[in-house]
Amino acid sequence: MVRKLVYILMLAVICCLTGCRRGTFETEYIGNNDAEAIYYSSYNIPIVFESPNSGIINSFMIGDNICVIASVYIDGEETYRTIMIDNELEQIISTNIIGIDHAYSFCATQGNNIACSTGRGFYIIDPYTGRQISEGQISGIASNERPSVAYYDKGFVFVTSEKIYRIKDDGGIIDSTELYIEGMPCINNTFFTQNGIDYVVFDEDMGTDLKYYKIDFDRGTVEQTASASQMDIVPLTAYENSKYAYDEYYGKIYELDIANLGKAICAYRSNMLIKPTTGSTYKTYIYNKDHFAFSNTYGGGMWELVVVNRDDDLNISDRTIITVAGDYATYDNSLLMAVYMYNTSQNEYYVNVESWGEESSWSTSAEAELRNLKLIQQMQNGDAPDILYGYTLDYDNMGQLGIVIDMMPYIENSTVITSENLNEYLYDLMTRNGQCYKLFNGFSFNGFCGSLVYDEDQELGFYTDSNISESLRFRYTSADYLNFILGYPLENLSHNDDFISEDQIERAISIATDIGIAPDEQVGSINLDGEENISYGIYGTVSSLERISDNGYFEFYGFPTLGETSYCINPMGLMAISSGSEHPEACFDFLEYMYSDEAQKAVLSNLSFPLSNDVYNLYMNYMRNPDSIPDNEYGMRLLATDLIEVRGNEVGYRQLPSSLFTNLSKAISHINQVTYIDFGLYNILVDEINSYYTQDKPISDIARSLRSRLLLYAQENYYT
Repeated sequence: MVRKLVYILMLAVICCLTGCRRGTFETEYIGNNDAEAIYYSSYNIPIVFESPNSGIINSFMIGDNICVIASVYIDGEETYRTIMIDNELEQIISTNIIGIDHAYSFCATQGNNIACSTGRGFYIIDPYTGRQISEGQISGIASNERPSVAYYDKGFVFVTSEKIYRIKDDGGIIDSTELYIEGMPCINNTFFTQNGIDYVVFDEDMGTDLKYYKIDFDRGTVEQTASASQMDIVPLTAYENSKYAYDEYYGKIYELDIANLGKAICAYRSNMLIKPTTGSTYKTYIYNKDHFAFSNTYGGGMWELVVVNRDDDLNISDRTIITVAGDYATYDNSLLMAVYMYNTSQNEYYVNVESWGEESSWSTSAEAELRNLKLIQQMQNGDAPDILYGYTLDYDNMGQLGIVIDMMPYIENSTVITSENLNEYLYDLMTRNGQCYKLFNGFSFNGFCGSLVYDEDQELGFYTDSNISESLRFRYTSADYLNFILGYPLENLSHNDDFISEDQIERAISIATDIGIAPDEQVGSINLDGEENISYGIYGTVSSLERISDNGYFEFYGFPTLGETSYCINPMGLMAISSGSEHPEACFDFLEYMYSDEAQKAVLSNLSFPLSNDVYNLYMNYMRNPDSIPDNEYGMRLLATDLIEVRGNEVGYRQLPSSLFTNLSKAISHINQVTYIDFGLYNILVDEINSYYTQDKPISDIARSLRSRLLLYAQENYYT
């Protein structure tokens, strides 16, 4: 009995000791509590390198400051540079060459130095001076390995395919643990600690999944515990293969809960006051739950680091939220620039941009039609964002239905949205018939462009020109060609108050089936800017126009139809104000920011032409004389790179013919329609013309059926 009591007491003591030991590990909260109410301010650091092929390769925090690691080329040789940023002063405080060749990985150390891995071992460096503090050799590294280093609370770790080493800040090796993981390549692997547990992450399948292994250094054991797929994380979004992940589409930063195979939100991109740039986002750096950064590249050695810090003094939660929602809204730089300017210009409202969620996604035109019908029904029932975004909805029709408001009363009092400030043809297009249900801040040409000459007197223009029709043959499906002829726009199908005849529709179907392909065939590799000098759609760069011009001459053919030729544009930043918005005045105030100089320059970065006369003329003047572009006009310099040419030993810009700019102005003056995707109309055209292939239905029968369906559709959707 005594022995039994002693045994029980021993168990109790062991349990208490175990409990005390476990109690020493403070469990950290995964993600951020109340992430929706946490806001972030930011600042931008421009970085210009001596060589155009230099750039940022990594960034992490050292203490309270930011360390940037850059790969730089000096006299043709690659080396590395540290750039230290004071996160309080928001400026660069030191930049140093560290003189190491072929480093694979960099990290901060516990002692506020940096460590880097090479094929032979590691170096420890003072980031503020670039001075090498120590180095160490690691034996047994295979020639094809890329060992990595990562922060550790006693210094740092060094990871190879066979071992993980714990190393002190002075370079002394604490210990190592064997990594017996079959088939594990040593590339893109790293290490981190969460809730007192050490993990090593392996990119075992080269980007298809990440595997997380728990390491017990005391016991020398390694145990697989999780994978990115189990936590519903795309491997490429798990930054530095760490415990964080960034969902770019939905704008959410997560912390992964490795032990419980979960994830929790740390931050929302929509809660970050970030000034967009005209460069391309290269990488996202998640330093910790409250500090992030985005690196942007402009090309030519021009970079920018956007540092984002939690700001508890921002108090945006007290503002009234204005929501902008639509397909891919979060990818529009010009929209995000307007949002930034508006949100930093006043303290009463806060614009939040959202892309439609998965419940509103679609993959076929039939699914898109059903999605749009559902959205319209929801909005008619009062479930609508303040501002609608994108060109997958017909805002003019929605205005007639009372879903979006007529903005003309606001425009009449605006000093920004005027025919003097904006392109007069496009201003008239937005305010046609004294009404304005939609606004847009940029455009690209939608239709055929080129330098070919054809007989314009023919009813269907170049479709019936034998030379041009041969160049267009089998580029698109027959349904697409029929949509070009009949669907742009439907209102042009009316002649002298008479709806289009069966004979005219039969003629259109004959052309579409002659030069188009069947729906189940594959379009081959087509050079749209090749010998034919004809292209479908032109993005907003004069260099794009130059590629299809003949010494500066080109025509905007648009879409020749059975009625008036449709000279369409793809609108950038197409938006409308919901009639259900409680703050239409604030919504319109925000929309005015779309036409500011900064937002209009961001339109150019989206490869669209701006509406602002000042920014448009500035861009055209720079393209006439690229040498005049100032160094701080990163976006303009990037747009001019297509004009760079090598002449012998010299590099310079080629001169564009003046006729190119004249013909661009002529093309803009022809514009008469803003494109939106009418999925209902398109699906009728697809359904009818596909019967030619699937049912061997005569063209005359198709024309009769199609005319009846088009007339009914027009009466229900276009004629009031």
